[in-house]
Amino acid sequence: MIVEDQKINRTILRYMIQKDYDVLEAENGAEAWKILEQKNEEIIAILLDIVMPVMDGYEFLRKIKGSSWDSIPIIAMTGDNDISTEERTLELGAWDFIIKPYKERILITRLKNAIARSRMGYLKQMKHMAEHDSVTGLYNRVQFFKKTEEMLRKYPTEPFVFIRMDIKRFRLINSYWGEEGGNRILCFMADLLRKISGWYPYCAFGRIESDIFGICIPYERRNCENMVYFLIQKILSYSTSFALEPSFGIYRIEDNSTPVENMFILATMANRKIKNRYQDYVGIYDEKLGQQIMQEQEVFNDMRPALEKEEFVIYFQPKYDGYTQLPYGAEALIRWNHPKKGLIAPAQFIPVLEKNGFIEKLDYYVWEKVCQYIKKWKDQGLTPAPISVNMSRVDCSNAGLPDKLTRLVRKYDISPGLLQLELTESAYMDNPDFVNNMICELRKRGFRIMMDDFGSGFSSLNTLKDIQVDYLKLDMKFLFSHSDDFKSKRILSSVVSMAKWLRLKVIAEGVETEEQFDFLKRIQCDYVQGYYFSRPMPVSEYEEKIIPLIEKNPDIEDLTLQQQNAVYMSQDIYEKIYADELTGLYNRRFLNEWMFLDRMRPGEELRSVAMILMDIRSFKEINDTYGHLEGDEVLVKVASVLKTSVRDSDSVIRYGGDEFLVIFLNCPEKRVYSRMEEICTLLAQIVYGEKGSRHITADFGISYTEDFEKTKSFLNTMISRADSRMYENKKKKM
Repeated sequence: MIVEDQKINRTILRYMIQKDYDVLEAENGAEAWKILEQKNEEIIAILLDIVMPVMDGYEFLRKIKGSSWDSIPIIAMTGDNDISTEERTLELGAWDFIIKPYKERILITRLKNAIARSRMGYLKQMKHMAEHDSVTGLYNRVQFFKKTEEMLRKYPTEPFVFIRMDIKRFRLINSYWGEEGGNRILCFMADLLRKISGWYPYCAFGRIESDIFGICIPYERRNCENMVYFLIQKILSYSTSFALEPSFGIYRIEDNSTPVENMFILATMANRKIKNRYQDYVGIYDEKLGQQIMQEQEVFNDMRPALEKEEFVIYFQPKYDGYTQLPYGAEALIRWNHPKKGLIAPAQFIPVLEKNGFIEKLDYYVWEKVCQYIKKWKDQGLTPAPISVNMSRVDCSNAGLPDKLTRLVRKYDISPGLLQLELTESAYMDNPDFVNNMICELRKRGFRIMMDDFGSGFSSLNTLKDIQVDYLKLDMKFLFSHSDDFKSKRILSSVVSMAKWLRLKVIAEGVETEEQFDFLKRIQCDYVQGYYFSRPMPVSEYEEKIIPLIEKNPDIEDLTLQQQNAVYMSQDIYEKIYADELTGLYNRRFLNEWMFLDRMRPGEELRSVAMILMDIRSFKEINDTYGHLEGDEVLVKVASVLKTSVRDSDSVIRYGGDEFLVIFLNCPEKRVYSRMEEICTLLAQIVYGEKGSRHITADFGISYTEDFEKTKSFLNTMISRADSRMYENKKKKM
């Protein structure tokens, strides 16, 4: 582009260069700027007159300097021979300077040279951008690996070490400080690497991706340890408002001809060893890790043919009803029957399949096998029991999962409720909103959902509040470490109690002793699973030993979708109409409905009814002395004890004030008295007052009959009799 106010000069210049270039013209700097805004990609150089009206050459140079177009070469032109004019234009960014009158050969040569320099600079810039990270200016992954390879080739016999460096939980840092703050940390780490690179005669370093950096240096143990210690201390002291924790993976190079990509993988494996360990910053690759890699590679090589040949076999571990102790379905587990290695446990291959995504294919294989078995039992006229199958993290991130499972149960003509789905709490926490929406869709379609390993990961009341599941599975290994573990028992009891309030069934897995099972019975755990009852067994053994027992269990459910929705609707109605607002127990209005509800287990007849009226001794004094809030808290604690001390067929009603009505069905009279004594013992553990100095005591009266009549008058008579006996007991204790 020629920028010149004299038309004759523009004409002369155009004539000189038009054989080699297409030419644009402007009368002054302002007009040139407008053309530049519209056609900047077409302009490869500017011939700029200095003295012009509107906007002269100096102002144009100042305006273009620092803009996105300052890489366009500009040759300044003037009739002034003063050396200061040339100096000023060059200082403002002109690439060259020509004095009028123009000499054609000099003009064309200088123009070509400026354009050539510009293109060379552009190529260098492109090369730099291709080889360097845009945030830190370090070598990028490709160039860093290339420089490392060249260095190792140059010094083939010298020992080296490859170090991977990153920041633990860097995503949280980006959330806390924003992208700009995160980039400042990356540049800080890059500067540290630049600094330590001067400690060595030769080294290579770069940013590999995200917050991951790499450095390859000559290996000498003490020097390496000192360098890593220096980096750790610098990173730890970066900020006082947010704790930065570095993470290093170190691989000592055994063969300098090893591909650098492999070195990085090995350093990454060392890094993962300490990723979730607080104040553990350095992981070192060793022989054990090498063996693990070899084993994982063997699994990877064998997994596809193994699936095609059906080497993966299903085992069933039965679940048992905590009340009847009869089998209630099973969990489907997978084993690998390897032709050379024999039976391989899941722990040896599942983690590898989760890493490479093949777990999704294996999961579907298990689901389909289970559907085939349920279909087979159904066709044989047997009562199919629900079988639970596992869902991996990969499955939980698949938006098409509901459709996939629906097609599967339709293919084998089985009820969705018979294929129960287990997902781990950690898989849910990866993406709670997405997973919860998917669970809701699956439940709408009739599937039952279990949260597996509840209590072993990130359990919280929020999780229980938000997630739409039907069952909680508690792992006894995490919650019940030894027989006299008082805290674990209290936690288990509380979780089971909360689950009941939320209308969730509870399954305890890992039950291995009679003592554990007895405790689970006492806290009304619904189902149990573990070696105390049965180890995982092959399908043939399950069909021979367990299915005949399942036929005897009256509680096996096979609800249609319509029936399930009716159950959920009825629960909502009862909560709105019959729930006591303070304690969550049934209110007094529920008594009118209670007589007409069939609360017996299928096939069981009503043989006896026990009405127990109970109140808290000196409750008025509690309210008067410590206030009504303290009194309300006592009532809630008493309600919690009562809820966890009765069976599903029994009922607990807040009768009024501090009075509670407990109804036991089909409980022998002697057992009624012993159960109430047990309840009173538990209530005595409730404390109140200053520093918990006072304990609860309760009085109760029992009315028992084996000839119950479903009439309001009979009901009132029993309650009145229980009331009289409660006051008789109070008089005896006065």
